[in-house]
Amino acid sequence: MNPTIKTIGVKFGAYYGLVSIVYALYAYLFDANIYNQAWTGILFFLLSVGIYMYAVAKVKKEFGGYITFKEAFSTFMVAAVVATAISTVFSMLLFGVIDPQYADLLFENTKEMMYNRLEGANLPEEKVAEILATLDERNPFTVGSLVRNFFFGVAFSAIIGLIVSAAMKKNNPELG
Repeated sequence: MNPTIKTIGVKFGAYYGLVSIVYALYAYLFDANIYNQAWTGILFFLLSVGIYMYAVAKVKKEFGGYITFKEAFSTFMVAAVVATAISTVFSMLLFGVIDPQYADLLFENTKEMMYNRLEGANLPEEKVAEILATLDERNPFTVGSLVRNFFFGVAFSAIIGLIVSAAMKKNNPELG
């Protein structure tokens, strides 16, 4: 892998990883319910894509305004994997080592929020109970779920990265 791609990808992945740690610490210290707000998920998705795109643009600039699809995708994915790994490791430490009771609190908040949404949708009680039982089996704050979510996040980033790379590629005509 080209050292420029690796350096810039790691750098911007680390930036977003630090942003995700600050977000998690804010939630931990001030407002645990922020995890259940749809707008924060949308905001952080857009922020991550923006940071990864900026990393691709930075590599493109370093390469004289040209970048192949492979180089763009590699940059995007290095940044995404680094950021996702940082976020996942921090979450594992926070939920599994530092304060496991916090993970329990978050899970209870998530179940309550889900119950309120399902009840508001006028679903039959049996269906609500079934959905909540499924949620109990898939607690997103366990180490296993965090690992699974790491791989899901990387796969989802790859899909977005393919689109971004196709849009940002610009082949050098001198190279054929």
